[in-house]
Amino acid sequence: MATDKQRAFFYSKLDGTRKKLDRYTVDELRGINLGYDEPWFKIRNLKKDQLITNIRSIKKYREDVGLTQKIIEKPPTIAEKIIAKKGQEEWTTDEFANSLFQELQGYGATVTSASEVPPGKLCFFTYGAKYPERYPWYDRRPLAYILEQKGDRMLGANFHYLRPEIRDIFIRRVLNKDDVVYGAMPKNTLHTYLHSPNTGPVWIIPEDMEEYIGIAQLQTWKFVNAQGLEYNNLESIWDAI
Repeated sequence: MATDKQRAFFYSKLDGTRKKLDRYTVDELRGINLGYDEPWFKIRNLKKDQLITNIRSIKKYREDVGLTQKIIEKPPTIAEKIIAKKGQEEWTTDEFANSLFQELQGYGATVTSASEVPPGKLCFFTYGAKYPERYPWYDRRPLAYILEQKGDRMLGANFHYLRPEIRDIFIRRVLNKDDVVYGAMPKNTLHTYLHSPNTGPVWIIPEDMEEYIGIAQLQTWKFVNAQGLEYNNLESIWDAI
C-alpha cells in the first residue's frame, strides 16, 4: 500500500489552478504543495484547510492563477465586438445591422427560414410587410422573440419597439421563463411575420443572457412608414407602449 508521501508525490505534477482548491483531495493538495517545492516535513501533518491556506500563500501559485484566468477569460460578446469595431465613429442603423449579420455568421449562429424557427428563440431578420399601408410605421429589421408558429406566419415580440433602457427587463423574463411570456410582453411589441420571400433569412441569436442583452441594445432597427421611407421619430414609437 502506498504511503502518504508516495501518494503526494504522485500528484506533485497536478495543475492546481484548474478548479477550486477545496475540490481537491488531501493527497492532491499535498501533491500541489510539493509541486511548488514545499518541503514534505512542512505539509505532511496539515489538514485540508491548512494545505489550501499554504498553497494560497505561495507567490508562484498566485501568479499561475492569474495567468490561467487570463487564458480562460470569457471572450467578448457579439455586441462588444461590434461596439469595439465601431470605435468613435458615428454609425447608421444599417451599419450596425450589417455588422451584426457578419458577427452572427462568424459566430456560427443558426440561420433558417421563418417557417422553421422554433418558438422560444430570439431572432434577427429582415422583413417586408405585405400591407404596409396599414401601419403608420413598422420595423423592417425585427429583433423578435418568437412566441408561436401558426399556419403561414409566426408571432413574435419585437424588442425594437421598447425603449433601450427597459429591454433587459423583458430579456430576463423570456430567458428565465419566469412568466407567461405572451402576456408579459407589451402589446405594441407583438407582431406577426408571414412565411414569405419578404421574411428572412432568420438568424437565431445565441441563447445567452449577455448576448441577448447586448444585441438588444444595438441600433439595428429600420423603421419605415407606409410609403417605405425611413421613420426616425423613435420617441413616438417607444411612447406607444
